[in-house]
Amino acid sequence: MSNRMSLYAIAKAIEEEYFNMSESGEVLISYKTVGRRFKQFIKAFNIDITLLKDENNVIYLNGTETVFVQAILRESIDKNGFLYRLLYTDEIIDSDTAALEKVSSFMDNMFQYMTGKISDTDRDSYMVDLDRNLKYSALLELHHMHALVEELYINTKPMLYLQQLYFLSEFRKKIAKEFTHSIVKITLHTTELAELIKDYKIVTEEKHMDYGDELEDDTVKEYTQRDRDVFDFLEENPLIKEHIETKLNMTIEEIFL
Repeated sequence: MSNRMSLYAIAKAIEEEYFNMSESGEVLISYKTVGRRFKQFIKAFNIDITLLKDENNVIYLNGTETVFVQAILRESIDKNGFLYRLLYTDEIIDSDTAALEKVSSFMDNMFQYMTGKISDTDRDSYMVDLDRNLKYSALLELHHMHALVEELYINTKPMLYLQQLYFLSEFRKKIAKEFTHSIVKITLHTTELAELIKDYKIVTEEKHMDYGDELEDDTVKEYTQRDRDVFDFLEENPLIKEHIETKLNMTIEEIFL
């Protein structure tokens, strides 16, 4: 495979591939549509498309990037597929069985398409990035927890009703205790993070937190996304938000945005 391939060439290759698959001789998807799907993918994952263009305003991709993008674009063609719906309908990914099955199918297809075309190391790196962006593994764990709770209830059916009620009540109390502990931990964690960012902005007089060039790009993105997620979390939890704003005498908008 060539070291570099333009987005146009990739899109034309996909158009030709699907044309050859057409029994009617019609173009099933045009290269222009494929190009638009790529731009929508870039937009959805907050990637600056100008950074991908050369001095002639053309997008070129290297060998491993080409394979990854080909896999992504192929997955975006099916309007009933997970990726298309994610890009164009802002579909929320959750732990619902049907939703996870679609994501699992997407992840499996991506893995299979890249296998043998690029090194296992590069393939696994792309899969890790997808997992992180989609929070797939975390949602899968949540799904497993839901299933275990349901199985736990089923396993109490042979008990006398009062025994069943007592057992489930005690289990609920354990979960409630863990939930309380998690709230305390997250409050301490978000307060410490807010203090760190506030102090950084005061000392440097910068408007935004700089995580440094010495970090890998993916790490920088992860920290930046973490800050956005913390802000969204605080917006959804006004008591913790009020605690931090009172303690630091600064709004969370001033701190995290």
